[in-house]
Amino acid sequence: MAWPPEVLEAESPLYEMLRFMVRRPGMYLGERPLERFQGWLDGYKIGLAVAGRTDPLCEALRTGDFNAFVAARLDLPNRFSGENAFKMIAYVSPSQGRGAFEDFVTLLDDFLEAEEVPRTEPHLSAVVHDQRLRQQGAN
Repeated sequence: MAWPPEVLEAESPLYEMLRFMVRRPGMYLGERPLERFQGWLDGYKIGLAVAGRTDPLCEALRTGDFNAFVAARLDLPNRFSGENAFKMIAYVSPSQGRGAFEDFVTLLDDFLEAEEVPRTEPHLSAVVHDQRLRQQGAN
């Protein structure tokens, strides 16, 4: 599947791709979207490195302390010190379903806001909120 040009030309293509993934995680990532997104993200970072490109969101995740932010936000015990954010979120969301991916996206948006990383509107957490409202309305 090809990404629309406006996604690839955005300041942070990753942030724009995440907006699509949040709306339809099953289509983009299948079951267990958090686990699959982690693998996808690793491949995306490698692709950027090979192409000699950067993405501000990847830089913020690499240079910012997202893992420590997640540990503090989730109030996890010290034994999680040094673990990556994906493992911590999986610990509190053992189903690894759509909820775990949505938790990751919300924590990511909170982290970006705390680090004052510029993002386009609507923020990912707003997209997650809208998706949850749609799901509740459908039930």
